Amino acid sequence: MKILNYILRVIVAATFLFSAFTKLYPIEPFELTLIDIGISSWSFSPILARLLVGIEIFLGIVILINLKYLRSFLNAALILTLFFSFYLILLWAFRGNDMNCGCFGDFIKMTPSESLIKNAVLVLVILMTIKTHIGFKRNYIWVRIGLAIAALTLPFILNVVEIDRRHPDNKEYPYSFPIEDLDLEYRAPMEVNMNEGEYVLAFLSTSCSHCKVAAQKLGIARRKYKLPPIKVFFIGNDASVAVFHKEVNAEFEYVLFNNPDIYKITNAIFPSVFHVKNGQVYKQWNGSELSYSEMEFLSETIKKAED
Repeated sequence: MKILNYILRVIVAATFLFSAFTKLYPIEPFELTLIDIGISSWSFSPILARLLVGIEIFLGIVILINLKYLRSFLNAALILTLFFSFYLILLWAFRGNDMNCGCFGDFIKMTPSESLIKNAVLVLVILMTIKTHIGFKRNYIWVRIGLAIAALTLPFILNVVEIDRRHPDNKEYPYSFPIEDLDLEYRAPMEVNMNEGEYVLAFLSTSCSHCKVAAQKLGIARRKYKLPPIKVFFIGNDASVAVFHKEVNAEFEYVLFNNPDIYKITNAIFPSVFHVKNGQVYKQWNGSELSYSEMEFLSETIKKAED
């Protein structure tokens, strides 16, 4: 019985620890999914994501080393697994099943349905571990407290939360969009009328990791807020755009813009995103400026332009 319980504990602990550390790099997809399905706000998601990772680390360690109150820790692991299962059901309902759920980060890509099957097996293993558990008498209360503190702070140390403030913007708005650098041959297929229309214009590269994060944010914002049409101008090819859309779990109307003029518009900074109305730029974001706090600010910017 002891050997069976040991094997089961190793399986549960290894699953939690592997899940925790694969979520950390990169952690942005996990943060954005928490926002997308309504579990967290933009500003709190970096903290919540790391706290959940820290809980996984703590449970993995205490289950592995078999401290006192192991049964309680196993029950907590069961509750956390059920919580993640609820998260997966929401993800499946809101976003469909053709996506990476992020349970093991980008290391092992799984759909929500595949991860739900994995969680069902994990629940059975946890229940078997509880059933085969033999009481452990040593207390080690300070070890548990120390492990809890270390585990909860470790994700914040390994992947530091960047202070997310709105970047100072010295530009004077509105200003005229450089339409002379965006030829009609690129605007026409997108039905972009710079004289009368209102758009969010995004200039992205399919090989740019920051562009993928920006696209995920724009996809979520489009679902959460009433935004003007988002038109994307890509450096790349149709095949790389298809892969890009799949990785960011969002599809945008786009045109390929493999023209040196794109560097004039963006100053060679990707991603570059513009809120444009009647040919006037009301807000511009470049690179990392499209932060979580800016995404909350985005709807306010759109409303001001409408007024």
